Amino acid sequence: MSLLEKIIKYVVYLTVFAVPIFFLPLTVYPVAYNKQVLLACFVFVLLILWVVRTIINKKLSLNFDKLSLAVLVFIVILGLATIFSVSIGQSFWGQSMEADSLFNFFLFALVFFFASQFLTEKKEVIISVGMVFLSDIVLLILFLLQTWFKIFPWNVSFTPIDSVYALTFLSIGVFGLSLLALPYFKETFSRLPRIFFPTILTFQGLLTLCLLISINSWIPWLGLVFIALMILWLGLGDGSFGLKKIFLPLLLLVISLIFLIAKPTLPKLLEISPEVMPSYKTTLDVGGKTITEGAKIFLLGTGPATFGYQYFLYRPSQINLTDFGSVRFSQGHFQFGTLLTTGGIFGVLAGLGLLAVFFWLGIKKCLDKSQDFSDKSLSCLLLAGGLYFWFFWFLAPANFTLNFILFLFMGLWLAISRQGDFALGQKEINFGSSPFKNFVLILIFVILVVVSFLGLWSLGKRYTAHLINLQGVKVASKNIDESIGLLSRAVRLDAEDLYLRNLADAYLLKVKSLLGNQAIAEKERTTLLGQNIQLAVTAAQIAQNQNPVDSLNWFELGIVYENIIPLTNEAEKNALLSYQEAARLDPQNPQIPFQIARTNVTVAKKLEGELEILRKAEEKERDMAKENEIQKNIDTHLLAAEESLKKSLELKANFGPAKELLEQIGR
Repeated sequence: MSLLEKIIKYVVYLTVFAVPIFFLPLTVYPVAYNKQVLLACFVFVLLILWVVRTIINKKLSLNFDKLSLAVLVFIVILGLATIFSVSIGQSFWGQSMEADSLFNFFLFALVFFFASQFLTEKKEVIISVGMVFLSDIVLLILFLLQTWFKIFPWNVSFTPIDSVYALTFLSIGVFGLSLLALPYFKETFSRLPRIFFPTILTFQGLLTLCLLISINSWIPWLGLVFIALMILWLGLGDGSFGLKKIFLPLLLLVISLIFLIAKPTLPKLLEISPEVMPSYKTTLDVGGKTITEGAKIFLLGTGPATFGYQYFLYRPSQINLTDFGSVRFSQGHFQFGTLLTTGGIFGVLAGLGLLAVFFWLGIKKCLDKSQDFSDKSLSCLLLAGGLYFWFFWFLAPANFTLNFILFLFMGLWLAISRQGDFALGQKEINFGSSPFKNFVLILIFVILVVVSFLGLWSLGKRYTAHLINLQGVKVASKNIDESIGLLSRAVRLDAEDLYLRNLADAYLLKVKSLLGNQAIAEKERTTLLGQNIQLAVTAAQIAQNQNPVDSLNWFELGIVYENIIPLTNEAEKNALLSYQEAARLDPQNPQIPFQIARTNVTVAKKLEGELEILRKAEEKERDMAKENEIQKNIDTHLLAAEESLKKSLELKANFGPAKELLEQIGR
């Protein structure tokens, strides 16, 4: 094996081990964002190394089979959904680090490709499975330390996989697969003491059981039923399990069925915060209402990573009575339900088609009696692993790490199983066979290398902008000018909606500080006020223009205009129009009609000031017609405020601010 081949394989191993456990406390999203950046860096490096290897070998070899075709079709459908998305930038990147963005699935597809292309020997596949096992052990240890000693500055349920439930799902699957893979581990890692893997597997199993009992939710127990059945099927199917080895999976099956059916309540062994998500019914309701919006959305949905927009549009009003009324859930209760909204009918069919192809080819392989027993057993093990992680597409929200491992297992299965009558054939192109072919190949490789470097550069810019934005928000209360400078830099690097909204808020704070600063000359202060008002409006307008389907952008624009009503003309009209558009996109939000009411009250107070000035004039100089017109406008705005406040209270009966304002205006 050449040095380059070794480097490639070790980069793959490092990727498999590092991605599940990696996080950094530097960003707003310490888990999802940093995992995405790390995986992208590994993937682009592997892409460059693959190009270099191909040029050195003077040969391009591609194994293209039905599973690879199914993955490609799935990514193409998501790509089309992104092109026709209601927000292309959101669908491509996932600006709130949604796990189901196109960029993330593009990375997962490349993980599948590299695993199937680079790991061609059984030992290499087993090492990769071992890396997943060790990574899960690290995750469990970190979670245990966080629960007992709170070693990270977040709540006790923090885990580098972003969800305790996802950690439980992962640990259940890894335990079952590692139990089956134990003979392979002992053979491959023969230098380690034979007791090493059984010992840490026992430790891992006990921690996983503690998690299961502490969560005590039907979905993880159902996952344990699935994995126990897989162990029994594979163990009994190949004859490798005797009566003693059957005991453990049978015990797991009995325990999980007892908890599923009887639902006993036991003391929690670990402190775990409950995870909140939309219900199954709400997820399906959002998807069902979304695909009725038109033919394009019926076929391709609203685009990857846009479930949050549709959730705000169609969520039930009853949720306003809970603590989660203002929460924008970026995922539905289960991934296929989310995909109905974001990918439409084509997206769901592409996902189900990929699952069906993987299942059918895997079952054919497991039933093929002509294959070597050891290879066949490992192939069936990897099939079980892939199907297990597919299983949670029907039960749980999208998770970056779980999707990464799903595509990894499909790639590993293909690496060990790429033979038989289901293969579409291996494509091989030798350099030197044709000058024209050489030219085209070199051109393609140059493009791939350039794209890889541009991808790394773009990720670096986005990550830097994220850090600068976070710093700008932190210093806003201490030094508003420094905050504006930092936020402006972040926007120049990456004009993301969130950064623009933060910049608009910073300019509003600057306006308020100028209004209270009597040390500045009146003329200079007027000039500065005008400049900062215009900059605040511009920042909010850019955010709204580049992503008009996000109600938060319209809401921010309304906030900006509402705050400058006493200072500029036409601001009240623009504020009301902005809030009305936000209400159209988020009709169940009681805060929006409250803001509309507050805007009308602010306008009424402004008019009352004008009316007071007119009434102070001498009797013969008073314009009674104008006074009556202003009074009529005041009454109109107060009546509109009353109607909006009643609407707000209809959406949330215990909404205190709306009640207080209704009492203040005396209506």
